[in-house]
Formats: sequence, structure tokens, C-alpha cells
Amino acid sequence: MTTKSAFPVPGAYGASDSGMALRDWFAGQALAGYLASVSTPEVMTLCSQAAKARGMEEEPFIAKVAYTFADAMLLERSK
Repeated sequence: MTTKSAFPVPGAYGASDSGMALRDWFAGQALAGYLASVSTPEVMTLCSQAAKARGMEEEPFIAKVAYTFADAMLLERSK
């Protein structure tokens, strides 16, 4: 996997920004995709059931899933 940053900004006048971690960017994209799909009751029900089956609240479960997708994307990207 990689620890590269997404959207680094080169320094100017002694200031710079390394950007966010690529993993965080990928997780955010996965989360956005999930949030776009929760308008269907079926998706909401499945997610809620999956979280409860793991003894988790829904929001932390969704965050964990988003980072699982991010890790999978980074792994595939490194091949």
C-alpha cells in the first residue's frame, strides 16, 4: 500500500500543505457513494442489520466499511 498524499500543495513563502492521505480520500469517496445510495430502504436496512450483527452502531460501521474499501483500492493500485 501507499502513504502518498492526495492534493499536496507545494510550498510558497515557507508554507505548504502535504494534502490529505490518499487512503482518506478513497475512504471519503466510498462514503459519498454509500450516502448517495441510502435513499433506498433496502440499503438502509441491510447496513443497519450488518452493523448490529457486529455489535456496532451504524455510523462507526459505515466508517469502517469505507476504510475497508479504501484499503482494497490502495492494494489494487499497488499491483
